[in-house]
Formats: sequence, C-alpha cells, structure tokens
Amino acid sequence: MNSIRKPKAKKVILVSMGIVLAVVVSIVSIVYIILRHYIRKMNLVDVDRNREYDYAYAEDIQEYIIDDTDDGFAVTDADTDEDGLATDHSNTDNISMGNDDTDFINFPDYYKDISNIPIIDDKNVFNILLIGSDTRDPDARGRSDAMMLLSINKKKKSIILTSLLRDIYLNIPGKKSNRLNAAYAIGGAKLLMETIEYNFRIKVDNYVSVDFFAFLEIIDAIGGVTVEVTEKELPLLNKHIRSMNLKLNEEADKDVLSAPGKHLLNGKQTLGYCRIRYIGTDFARTARQRKVMEQIFEKMKKAGLLNIIDILNTVLPKVTTNLKEREIISHIINLPDYLRYEFIQCRIPIDGSYENKRIRGMDVLVIDFDKNIKEISQKIYMTE
Repeated sequence: MNSIRKPKAKKVILVSMGIVLAVVVSIVSIVYIILRHYIRKMNLVDVDRNREYDYAYAEDIQEYIIDDTDDGFAVTDADTDEDGLATDHSNTDNISMGNDDTDFINFPDYYKDISNIPIIDDKNVFNILLIGSDTRDPDARGRSDAMMLLSINKKKKSIILTSLLRDIYLNIPGKKSNRLNAAYAIGGAKLLMETIEYNFRIKVDNYVSVDFFAFLEIIDAIGGVTVEVTEKELPLLNKHIRSMNLKLNEEADKDVLSAPGKHLLNGKQTLGYCRIRYIGTDFARTARQRKVMEQIFEKMKKAGLLNIIDILNTVLPKVTTNLKEREIISHIINLPDYLRYEFIQCRIPIDGSYENKRIRGMDVLVIDFDKNIKEISQKIYMTE
C-alpha cells in the first residue's frame, strides 16, 4: 500500500508544481507583453555608444553661441549665425560682468590635460543623462534647458541626481570651446553625452529626453508636487504660466497663483517654477529642478502598482531615449528596488570651484575640472 501511495503523492506534487510553473510563466508573459506594449509607445532612437572622439580645435569651425532669452527659442533670421543658432545678445540669467568682453581665456592652457584621467566605467553603476529641452526632436538645435545625470549605484543602493549647470565653459569634442548647453544645440543628445563624458571622465550610458509639454503631463500624472513659492518667485512663475497659456490657447490667467506660500502645483505651474532663472541665477534654478525630481521620486515610492502602471502609460509615450527595449524592461522590473534606494542630490560645479567670466560676449562659469571630476566620481561611484 505504501509503495502505491508514494508514486501517487509524487505525481500530485509534480502536477501541482507544473500548474504553479505554468501560472508563473503565464503571468510573466502577460507582464512582458504589457511592458513591451507601453515601451513601443516611446520614441526609441539609436545612438552609437561606441563613440570615438575628435578633440582637435579646428580654426575654421564656427563658434557656436546659444541665445538665453527666458521665453522660448524663437529668433529672427537676422539673429542667427550661418549654422542656425541664435547669437547671444543677452545673458539675463547670469551674473553680469559689465562690458568686459576681452576676458578671453586660453582655454586649453587653463583646462590642462585631463585626457590622461581614465573614464570611469563600473558595471554596478548606470548613468542616465536626463535632458529637458524646448524641442520635441532630440537631434534638433533647441536648448537643453535642464541637464541632470541620474546615477543608479546598485552596489551602494543609492540614486544620485547631479545637476550640470548649462553655463560651464568647456571643450565640446570636435568643436570650439563653449557652454555646456551649446553641445545639445550643435549635435543633439549624442554630442551632449560625449561632452559630459569627456570633460568629467565618467561613462554616460544612455539618455532620456522630454520636452516642456511632456514634463507638464508627467507632473499631472503623479498628482502634482508641493513647493514653497516665495514672494520674489511668484511674479516670475506667473509670467511663465501666462506664456504657456498663450501657447496652449488657454485663458491668459488660468492656473496663475494669487499669493506666495506652499502650493500643490500642477504640471504647468511646476514647469514654470522649474524655469525661473532671474532669481539666484542657474544655481537656484537647478536646485528647484532637483527639489521637484526628489518629490517625483518620493511620490513614486508611495504609489501602488496600478498607479505606477497608469503613470507609465502616461509618461513613456512622452519620452525619447536611446535605451534599448530590454534595458527599459530591466529598469522597470527593478523599479521597486530602486524606490528603496537612498536619494542623493548634488550639482556641478561645486562651491569654491568656479569663477564667473565673460568670454566672446557670453557670461560663463570657468571651473576647476580637477576638483569637479573628483567630486562627481566620489558622489556617483562613492570612491574614497
């Protein structure tokens, strides 16, 4: 009797295990199909990551200068150079250096030689460049209004968000020296990745880009963010809101704030808040951007699975990226783990490592690259 029961028991166990395995496979397959459905809504582009640099300073290359007017990128033909980029008539968001346009730095001498510093590439760290632009085309010559490096350090279980100030004066590979945000206007996301990788000696794995109005919808999808709006920020925030209302064909005063204080901002208001740059120059503006990004991170932590799926359904179609489909699926699967990571903020340049200069009519930040390369490597890779 016992010998008969044992095979039957084994058979029952094997059948049960087979049913459980089939259910698991079915669930995984359904989730995979759903993820692929959403991912295929994204604008996936192919940017070659096996890049080779051309660091030569060619004398015949046109000097590229970006317009910094506060609302949009529209300029007349008379305001552009032969490459279609706007001439920098004003630098309203930078520290004024008077009329001293002769302070031209022999950049290669100041820069010294950092090419001997190895580019850090760690399998436990994944660096994604986040680009907020005023254009829907990742290779169009618009401005990269926000540039942040999102670093996922799996070994240290940390997410590090690093703002890169757009006025940093540096070497753009294959071009003449210029501000960091000129790289995007000249060569799109690919050249911006190359520029950051070369100047700060860290591997930039991929990029994710959203335009202004995609950002607006992303904030609405998570239910807005709460910030303290100061009395000085209020009129500038409302100015941006009215400008967006005009572009969206909405009533002029829709969504404007009536008073300073703590507010739950919708997408339009949050975008206006992040674009303020008359107060505290770009240092304060990038701090606002990081504050908003931290709230997005915290909201995602508290969102349930169904809410996360709903958010992804809204967000993913608004994104342009060179991440591969399998990489995106991997990051989405790991999202619950990422949301438990420590969130760390920083910015480049760090305090005490830069000077305000005026070069070729541009107000720029001339930085100590040695100090900033050490800082960014310590923050992201947590080296000693």
